[in-house]
Amino acid sequence: MDSNIILSRKGIAASGIAGLVLLFAIFSLPNLLAASLSQEQAEKWIRYYLKQHAMGRNMQQLKADGQSSADYKTASKWEKELNRIDRMEFVSIEIRHFLVAPPTSSTRIYMVKAVIRGADKKESTRYFSLSAQNNFFDFFWVNEHSRWKWFLSF
Repeated sequence: MDSNIILSRKGIAASGIAGLVLLFAIFSLPNLLAASLSQEQAEKWIRYYLKQHAMGRNMQQLKADGQSSADYKTASKWEKELNRIDRMEFVSIEIRHFLVAPPTSSTRIYMVKAVIRGADKKESTRYFSLSAQNNFFDFFWVNEHSRWKWFLSF
C-alpha cells in the first residue's frame, strides 16, 4: 500500500510539472509569435551601443586624467573611433527570442549574434541582447553578453 501511495505521488508530481510547462508555453505563445526584429534595426542599435560604450570609456579616461574637456588631438582621435564604428561591416547577424523573458509582460528580448569585420579585416563574433518595452521598436536597451546566453534563446 505504501508503494501505491509513493507511485501516485510521483504521478501527481510529474503531471503537475507537465501542467506547469504547458501553462508556461500557452502564456509564452504571444511572446514567441511576436514580430521579429529586423537586421537593419539590430545593426542600428548595436552601432549606437558601441558608440555610447566607446564615448563612455573615453570620458572615464578623461576624468581619470583630471581633465574636464578634450583637446583637439583627443577629440580627433575620438571622431576617428566613432567613424570606424560607422564603417564597421556586419558579416552576418542572427536574431533569436530570449527564453527567459517573462511571458506575461510586454517586454520583448532579442538575442543577436553578430559577426563583425573590423578595419583590420579580422572577424569577431559578439553577442548582444536588445530589449523593447511595450512592443515599441523605436527604442531598445542594448547590452553585450557572453556566448552562453545565446543558447538560452531560439
